[in-house]
Amino acid sequence: TFKVAKALAPSVVWIGDVDSVFKSGKVKGATGEPPNRIAKHLVATLTPKKGSGLIDPEDRVLVVGTSTQPYNTEKPKDKATFRDFFAKIVFAPLPNYPSRQMLWIQQLEKAGVSRPNPDEIQTLSRISDLYSGGAICRVVKRTLTARRVERLSRKPFAVSELIGPLAK
Repeated sequence: TFKVAKALAPSVVWIGDVDSVFKSGKVKGATGEPPNRIAKHLVATLTPKKGSGLIDPEDRVLVVGTSTQPYNTEKPKDKATFRDFFAKIVFAPLPNYPSRQMLWIQQLEKAGVSRPNPDEIQTLSRISDLYSGGAICRVVKRTLTARRVERLSRKPFAVSELIGPLAK
């Protein structure tokens, strides 16, 4: 992967659920090969102790790791390896109440609903606590399909239509 990324620079290498790569020991419930099998090679490739690594800063390859649970690395050694591997760590917290209100209003208007009821938006913002911004956007996209938007003139939109998809 890194050889291809280097050859086709500028490139981005994305590692999803990167916290599982840096856990040492056996992974419970894992079928097939565990994700932590590549940790040693990954660290050796990008931060070698002797000589140059496979990827250097001038190669224009960006390695991005995302995790929904970065705190899952339990052992201190694993935490240190995880922290030291990445040059920058950015934490993106869940949206707070006013941010959720703005998200709901913006996404509904973008989908074609004109002026949603503010009281119903407040209710949606309260019940969508602990939902990410992406989850809120997906709920609106799943609910307000192209067919539903076409029918808005005949059947007005009700916020209660969002409750079922939000529960999923």
